[in-house]
Amino acid sequence: MKIENLGSVVYSSFGQGAAIRQYEGKSSICFVGNGLPAVFYEFDLFTGELLFSRELENQDCVWAITRNPDGEVYFSGTNDGILYRYRGTGQLDNLGVNPANNWVINLVWEEQFVWGGTYPNSKLFSYNHQTGEFKDYGTMAEHEQYSRGIARDGDWLYVSTGSRKHFFKYNLVTGEQVEIQLDKLTGSNGFLDRLWLVDQYLFVASDFIDMYVYDRRTMELVDQFSFDNLLLTDHPLDPQLVLYKDGASLRGWHKKERKAVTVVDGGLPVGRCKALEYIKHNDNEFIALVTVNAEQALINLSDMSISRSMLKIEPQPLLQTCLEVAPDGAVYVGGYHRGLSKYNPDTNEIEWTVGLFPQSEGMTFHNNQVYFGTYTKAHLYKYNPEMPVAFDWSAEGNPSWLGQIQHQQDRPFTMTAGDHYVFAGTVPDYGLQGGALAVYNTRTNELETFPQVVENQSILGLAYWKGLIFGGTSVWGGLGGEPYAGPAKIFVWDVEKKQKIAEFIPQIPGAAQQPLMIGELMLGPDGLIWGADDGTIFAFDPVTYEIVKSKIVFPTEYAYSKWRPIVVRFGTNGLLYTTLARKIIVLNPETLEHRQITDEIVGNMAIDASNRIYINKGSELVRITMPDNLLK
Repeated sequence: MKIENLGSVVYSSFGQGAAIRQYEGKSSICFVGNGLPAVFYEFDLFTGELLFSRELENQDCVWAITRNPDGEVYFSGTNDGILYRYRGTGQLDNLGVNPANNWVINLVWEEQFVWGGTYPNSKLFSYNHQTGEFKDYGTMAEHEQYSRGIARDGDWLYVSTGSRKHFFKYNLVTGEQVEIQLDKLTGSNGFLDRLWLVDQYLFVASDFIDMYVYDRRTMELVDQFSFDNLLLTDHPLDPQLVLYKDGASLRGWHKKERKAVTVVDGGLPVGRCKALEYIKHNDNEFIALVTVNAEQALINLSDMSISRSMLKIEPQPLLQTCLEVAPDGAVYVGGYHRGLSKYNPDTNEIEWTVGLFPQSEGMTFHNNQVYFGTYTKAHLYKYNPEMPVAFDWSAEGNPSWLGQIQHQQDRPFTMTAGDHYVFAGTVPDYGLQGGALAVYNTRTNELETFPQVVENQSILGLAYWKGLIFGGTSVWGGLGGEPYAGPAKIFVWDVEKKQKIAEFIPQIPGAAQQPLMIGELMLGPDGLIWGADDGTIFAFDPVTYEIVKSKIVFPTEYAYSKWRPIVVRFGTNGLLYTTLARKIIVLNPETLEHRQITDEIVGNMAIDASNRIYINKGSELVRITMPDNLLK
């Protein structure tokens, strides 16, 4: 057995955390670029000069970042709970580990404390920046995983949650906690991301893109508008306006008239806003912003002119989320949050990387085209290898956008193709139950979504056979929600009739329990459809639905991911390669004799025409070449 580490193959320059600050007469951008490792940068706001950078050990992403009026920046990542403070230029302090959770999703600075919201126990903590002490305030919502929005009002702290939306006020003196009902929001699925208290108004950000405005005295909903993640609570030229970015425009919400107005119509960079500030520089006034794509913009308030530039972020290697080998031998690798690369195994070279391509969850190949299912909100893209790469998020790009899978879907983990169709099966959005079957007609370019094919169950496996789609389901829905009552099922879908014609529960001889997570599925060279349920492999007849073969290789424990399917692939040598129980297993489909290749936990795996195995270790691509006499 030969094991080759091919190195990192997906790179990108973007980040989830940024802050714009002023100190000692200087203006700068602090930006944390995603990667392995994540990197903290400081750039001069007006010249773009790199002032400081440092790799953050054990971090791949930073969401939580805030700054105080003196220009100190506090931030924390998603892996180790460390709270950092950045002062002056080059002074990066480790303030210690918070006592709540290691994953910090939001930080808010106020006069005495830095407040932090965490995942997965929806906890709240504080750091007293006068005494250096941490305090854990416990779980804010017993059945939710995320504490997101935070705002202080005297002795009360307002906290909002996800992946179901709730809004609480917490008394810092007595510990009393009261839930406040928010019209159109409370109890719905998703996130209440950020909170702002502005005069008599409460601004509540929902799912990063929708703003709800409430009257704090009555809690009446007074307005709703779309925006890009952040507010600037004061407009220096008009104190009645609360500013925000909306697409390519700068808009303001008028506090007296209770409506949105346009301040600058177009010209701003696309992408979610990660920092938004008013800056005074050399007697000039500016609105400055930074996007998730590491692009900054300055709006000169004297004439509303816009200048834009890219931060000089060094592309960082990314965790790999998706991995497939095309019929022509090319290896396509998707990155965490962003990034897509095409790797040539013959030359051991990365042919191209699209750093801002959305996170790929599933891939398939059809008629020399490559199809991708992406997170978030379940979008489909197509890449034509015969055309130059020119990605711009549109239907005219390459990869080109095909459409969005409807009915509140989020992650297309399983994809396949047959005849003139491409199919995707999905897991729904956060906190929801019930996946969908998406069918894309390559002749008409029509994308249809069929939700709830099996009630309240996600779809994690698809196989096409003679005009029928066989789908495997899972009881686990969107992240943050409770699993639905089992068992998982296999459904049969007539593609032309656009309807389900059967569903059944595979009865595995000797199984200790009925399945909860069926997928992946694959049509084998023997005419049977092969599938996996955690540690069990099985094959059934597509005509009778009878289980013909099965083997319990490992006890069924569902110990690892509840969303990523078990890989099932046939090699050109007739052997079956799979990740049962997240181990690499090679199995003889005739005798069911098997061999375990490694002890490590494996999420993604692909097989090329030479039966070489590709897996990922973090950001690195690994190739395993097996001996010819692996199984007799």
